[in-house]
Parts: sequence; structure tokens; C-alpha cells
Amino acid sequence: MRISVSTLILLVGLAQPALATMPSLTDMPQRKTLQACLTWANQQTRDDDVYYMWGMLEDGTDSKSVAIRRLASYCMTGNSPDIVGLGSSVGVDAGYCESYPATRYCEHVGR
Repeated sequence: MRISVSTLILLVGLAQPALATMPSLTDMPQRKTLQACLTWANQQTRDDDVYYMWGMLEDGTDSKSVAIRRLASYCMTGNSPDIVGLGSSVGVDAGYCESYPATRYCEHVGR
């Protein structure tokens, strides 16, 4: 059986584990006023992945209003809560659950 090089590359690529990543955000507003950051944050949550990552709650559910508040705060300060990014990689989950082992989310994460 003969396999082309491109088919072989495709098969090797598919054999790799799938890794989730943090979704990209659009550029923040130049002038970081509360209203500008809230508008920007609201626009970001139109992307389901952004909404999920930034709106994750300690029990594993998510909230759009929490996502907007966190994104607006991030826009204003450049800081994000530790929980943002949960589910994006095994390393992020492990680090979070090491710091916050009593959260409901971490009950379902293999440690």
C-alpha cells in the first residue's frame, strides 16, 4: 500500500492530542474609559469561546454578565482573575485546582 507524503502528514497531525487554547480578543479601546471598556467587553462575548472562558464560575457553569464584568475590568487594569482560562489547557486547570482545590469545578478535574 502506498501513502502519499501529504496523507502521512495529515495522519500524523490528526494523531496529536487536541489542545484547547484561550480565544483571541480584539484590540482594546485606545481610551480606556469604563463605558468604552464595557462596550468592548460586550462585543467580545459575542464569541462563545470568549463568553465561556471569561464567564466561567467556580461551579463549572458560566455567566455572560460575569464575563462582561471580568473583560471590562481586564480592559481597565490589564489583570484577570485566576479562573479565566479554565478549560483552556490541562496546565491551567491543574494550576487553578492546586490553588483552589475546594471549588466545585475542581471536583471533576483529575489531580
